[in-house]
Amino acid sequence: MNVAVDILETWDPSALQTLDLTPKGARSVVLIWHCDPAPFDGGVPTVIVYAIATALTELGDVIFRWSGPENWPRDAMTLVRAVPQGPIRKARYWFMRSPRTSTVTTRSLPVAIRLFDYAWAMQGQAVMAMKPAGHDTEPASKILRSCVDWASADLPPGAAVFMAPIVDGDGAVLTAGSLDD
Repeated sequence: MNVAVDILETWDPSALQTLDLTPKGARSVVLIWHCDPAPFDGGVPTVIVYAIATALTELGDVIFRWSGPENWPRDAMTLVRAVPQGPIRKARYWFMRSPRTSTVTTRSLPVAIRLFDYAWAMQGQAVMAMKPAGHDTEPASKILRSCVDWASADLPPGAAVFMAPIVDGDGAVLTAGSLDD
């Protein structure tokens, strides 16, 4: 399978059904991958999964949304379960079509590649990689567990990269801050 990747520094958020999130002091790009031949079952090509997961784990702790069984080594990650929700929050998530999620924090490549298994094609995933300077991961984890509208969100303290899928999961928007901060 041949895979080509386009890197867009400007894009039409409506056409790609994605966000244009670039907080002050950050930069955003869109990656779009093309496969020839197209994968039979769709999904993200394995080479892309490993390239992105490797890059994120090299940056620092990787935090991503998760809802489902945790069938990976327990000592390679930290799981923060979603908080119980009352009727108003349940209605909000139902209307926004965003399920209640837990978050996973890891530096393990075998765990990080699983980020593509959660709602990637439906644009339900969101991922952050933290700067390696030992920043607290709880603010990023809390944002990932609760935020539905990314257009008004800022990167939390210590976040190096934010990533979310584009329409149909054939790419990703990446927003990065400076590693020097």
